[in-house]
Amino acid sequence: MRDTVLTMVAGAALLAVVLAGCSSGSAQPPPTSPGSSTTSVAAPTTTPVRTTPSLPSAGAPKVERPLDASAAVADPCAAAISPRLVQQLGLPTPGKREGRIVDCRWASTQAGRTGVDFLVDMRGLTDIYRKQQAGHFRRWEPTTVLGYPAVFADPLPTPGDCELIVGVSDSLAFASVAVSHPVKEQACAHVVRVAEAVIKTLQGVG
Repeated sequence: MRDTVLTMVAGAALLAVVLAGCSSGSAQPPPTSPGSSTTSVAAPTTTPVRTTPSLPSAGAPKVERPLDASAAVADPCAAAISPRLVQQLGLPTPGKREGRIVDCRWASTQAGRTGVDFLVDMRGLTDIYRKQQAGHFRRWEPTTVLGYPAVFADPLPTPGDCELIVGVSDSLAFASVAVSHPVKEQACAHVVRVAEAVIKTLQGVG
């Protein structure tokens, strides 16, 4: 997804007018002086202007109280959820990173597999809402978590799995994910509790 690039090119040209003298009889060429020459002037141009629409857009809600998630993005397993809240959630410590994404994963018999992913390659909830407009999600349920805009979004809903995406600023969101929760009906309630823990940690009250 890329925004429209607006290119403005302004051009101007100088038109040379040659005045020829006329006399009775045949036309004579105009006199020239030694060293005289005709100089053409290049048309001035402007540099293309790239514009970026302000966030949020695509119908995404604005995050009224943005949070600083820089520490969590730098080390999600250490800073996304405080140790005390990880314990309250019944998750093992420490969590583990997977691949190159900005995430942390926990696995337990109590909650199945739990994940927190910071969507650093997207523009907050704006890109999530654009995906919805393109028909990417089969499940789409906007909500809020501790006053922060969020949405249950899943391209292929599966019992025991749930994904909740929460905006912490207009340009950054994170996903709270449950996979294979042992009590299928509680998977979405679990991701809400995880999302609340992330927000409390980012607020410094975790």
